[in-house]
Amino acid sequence: MKSLFSIEGNIALVTRGSRGVVLMHPESRASPRGRTVFTLLVAALLAASVGLAVEDPGLQARVDDLKHAVEASPTTNENVQERARVLWEWTNTVSLEQGFVPLNTTVVVRGLLEPPFGADPAGRAQLRQIDDYVRRLALIDDPGTLGTTGIKGPEAARVDSLQTYRVTYTLGRLGIESGGLVLIARQFASALTMQTADPSGEGWVSVATTRSGARFEPTEAPLAGAHGGFRGAVPLPAFRLSGEALREGDVVTVTYGDTSAGGGGMRVGPFSNDAVLLPLYIDHGDGLFHEVPSPPFRVVGGLVAGVHGFAPSIVGTGEPVTVSVRAEDATYSRATGPIPAWQVSLNAEAFRDIEAATSHAGDNYAGALVLLRTTFDEPGVYRFTFRSSDGSISGKANPILVESQPSTRLYWGETHGHSGYAEGLGTPDGYFRFGRDDARLDFITLSEHDIWMDDREWKVINDAVAKWSKDGEYIVYPGYEWTARRGFGGHHNVFFRGAGFDRVPTQEAPVLSALYRGLHARYDPADVLVIPHAHQAGDWRLSDLSLERLVELVSGHGTFEWFGRYYLESGHRVGFIGASDDHIGHPGYAPGRGGAQNRSNIFQFGSLAAVLASEKTHDAIFDGLRARSAYAATGADRIILLASLNDQPMGTEMAEVADRLLKLRVIGTSPIESIAVVRNGEEVREESFLANGADDPRSGRYQLAFESDSQPFIRDNPRGHRSWRGTISVDGAVLESVQISGKRNPHSDYARLEGDGGAFSLATRGLRRTVNLVLRDITASSRVRVRIEPTKEAGRAPIIVRPNADIAGADLTFDIGLLTGSGPEAGEALRELPVGRYR
Repeated sequence: MKSLFSIEGNIALVTRGSRGVVLMHPESRASPRGRTVFTLLVAALLAASVGLAVEDPGLQARVDDLKHAVEASPTTNENVQERARVLWEWTNTVSLEQGFVPLNTTVVVRGLLEPPFGADPAGRAQLRQIDDYVRRLALIDDPGTLGTTGIKGPEAARVDSLQTYRVTYTLGRLGIESGGLVLIARQFASALTMQTADPSGEGWVSVATTRSGARFEPTEAPLAGAHGGFRGAVPLPAFRLSGEALREGDVVTVTYGDTSAGGGGMRVGPFSNDAVLLPLYIDHGDGLFHEVPSPPFRVVGGLVAGVHGFAPSIVGTGEPVTVSVRAEDATYSRATGPIPAWQVSLNAEAFRDIEAATSHAGDNYAGALVLLRTTFDEPGVYRFTFRSSDGSISGKANPILVESQPSTRLYWGETHGHSGYAEGLGTPDGYFRFGRDDARLDFITLSEHDIWMDDREWKVINDAVAKWSKDGEYIVYPGYEWTARRGFGGHHNVFFRGAGFDRVPTQEAPVLSALYRGLHARYDPADVLVIPHAHQAGDWRLSDLSLERLVELVSGHGTFEWFGRYYLESGHRVGFIGASDDHIGHPGYAPGRGGAQNRSNIFQFGSLAAVLASEKTHDAIFDGLRARSAYAATGADRIILLASLNDQPMGTEMAEVADRLLKLRVIGTSPIESIAVVRNGEEVREESFLANGADDPRSGRYQLAFESDSQPFIRDNPRGHRSWRGTISVDGAVLESVQISGKRNPHSDYARLEGDGGAFSLATRGLRRTVNLVLRDITASSRVRVRIEPTKEAGRAPIIVRPNADIAGADLTFDIGLLTGSGPEAGEALRELPVGRYR
């Protein structure tokens, strides 16, 4: 469909559909307020290039001096910067030479190399961490001092299955004294069940040793970081050694999911991933927990519960087209086990049949992923749908726009995601493989948190560009997430045109202006993109036009349209994109891994970045992003949006003119509900595309609409998500079905029939979500009653100003008899019952 609007002013566009929303900023006028003047200061740069510290002949002497200094006297505010600088260089050298450093070493250094202007002096605990990590790193740097680990158990476990794994730690020269501890850590995103209180229960963990005179007793011990309490130390299961001390060659065995006392095993995570770790921390008796790297195991998808297709969005007539048909389980992982035969239709007509198969984890899931190849001879919009032979499972692919000679192409990518290098799961290879094979992305970056990143990890990410990227097929950009608190500038994703660039990390640039200066000092701005996001909110008062061309409006954390508006209102010229902020190794197709009840931050299905470019190459896509020819699509729904203003493409800067003609073409993944045009923060035009003319006024489909505001108070981080749980009852009509629109969070979302009514659970954070009701036998006295439970806002970055709100319950009644044939809304096929916004 095409719509023509003639409007004036700064414009933002919101396109809403029953399956998603796209957000973009097609044009922004240049103004004196929007121009930023930068004064570049000449500064000495710390060594940050990959491999530089390894070649420094003086580093060993500085490290030796640091070891002696720490043993002689504790770190103070007078010597902390000098010591932190040596620890930082040493850490990166060890990572490149040996491949492992304790996870939180790089975090400890953050902010101590170059404290932000006006920052308070480091506290005693923070200073002590420098000394502790010098001692930890000294053991890592001395081969044979610490022990080695191994793992026994299934190499691949099906999601949500109960398994038993045994991790062994064979001691090196450093023994474990009586009173020492074995702490059972876990990766932040793994969701494994582990406990030490009930031997007959699920997830029981036990510890044994080969030395007969030694035994371990369960206790607890605190741990902070990505393997413990994410924002502060929390007690974790631990075991204290009593009796004889352990010596070199002794073996400690930790059994996860011990079934010897009747327990069922340890329940593995709910999502597939190529590398789940069971990290151990050992206190050998020196009072320090030393991280012991454990070999990983894989988690693979479950039984098929759905099917989804991925296709290119814009193609030319006669061009070869590949459509991916993916069988997936209930959590959107690629399915294993029996795969049904699929009946494939194209524009509602039979196209092809796919035979039934069996998908095994060991053979690259053959059968769960099928590629269809075809061509289109005529221009138009084409839609593939899929149906199992028994009709129990159905799905569809995104729409394909076929043009005789496309002037531009639409590409889909992920600009924000994480792996096991930080608080996520999996390897970079697994991350990039999922993006290419499962999410069928055109471009991708792994934007790992720099607070947890060392030089070896940055080298691996750069090496992936050469390994995974190929122009015309799949584009990989090296990137990272500059990770600073809200008050120091907020989180910003940084990525580069290609490999070979060095990061400017928060350890060296602890405030946003220092990041800008560091990038300008090293690189041509045309080769760099900086993208702030809203969860740990970027400071919308600051923006470098030459680097910061886009703003991330939506992710798995929620939807933050206000965030982009704040940048525009501050005079900055930016475009909009979306991302997932994935942490489970599912970039570009990432379901929420928490939700209304477990208070997880990431509860919403991840978004995507759409970019219009001439071809699928590193330069064309990067230039398209820098040109702001981009938009965000919620729920990974690949809505096609083509827009121009006075025949100029999206992102163009132009002189101010009196007459403005906005041309739009929107092709939805489902029927478009409405298109709204927003100018200077105000909605100036909305076009509804709801179908009219219900055949029978005694039956109909209704929507319960739920929405909560994510906009912060003053300069706070965004408000938390709002859970909605409740029941539905109907008087004077029959409730035939109740269903949530769009993709669901598999762990917290539901809408189902219960007795004569229904029940629902979902969460919102800036994005309206709907529950569809189908009613029959409607009369003039028919009513729908919705009871909503009280709740509390949850799942947000650290609070600065406004605490999470307690929200009262509600009991709402809608007289739907007024919406039948005698009412003013008569004839609408879709009626909305707005629950409303809350404050």
